[in-house]
Amino acid sequence: MPVNTLSHSRGCGNPIGFTDVEPGEVVVDFGCGGGLDVILASHKVGLQGRVIGIDFAPQMIERAKKVLVEAGLQDHDIEFRTADLEKTKIADCSVDVVISNCVIHSLRGPANQMTQNSR
Repeated sequence: MPVNTLSHSRGCGNPIGFTDVEPGEVVVDFGCGGGLDVILASHKVGLQGRVIGIDFAPQMIERAKKVLVEAGLQDHDIEFRTADLEKTKIADCSVDVVISNCVIHSLRGPANQMTQNSR
């Protein structure tokens, strides 16, 4: 794990450690920050899977992109998006697993976020 990833992580847990992510699945990380959980998810889904990291802060997305290269995962299907977590523009029924490392608790409407997750 790149040192920059660990030093910028502000999460409160390990959501990917509590999921049954399988190779080939699509994972979305709401509030991906510096990319720690995106990297962990990428290892689980492998080259056949896909990971989408979403954060509202462009600075965090840029940091996550750099960390992705440091981790040697540029050949994996990983996408980072700068977006409001309540308006992700992710197509319905296109994701297998949604993870979030506590960021949902800081949103204006967690119930709305859970509705978005279940699409």
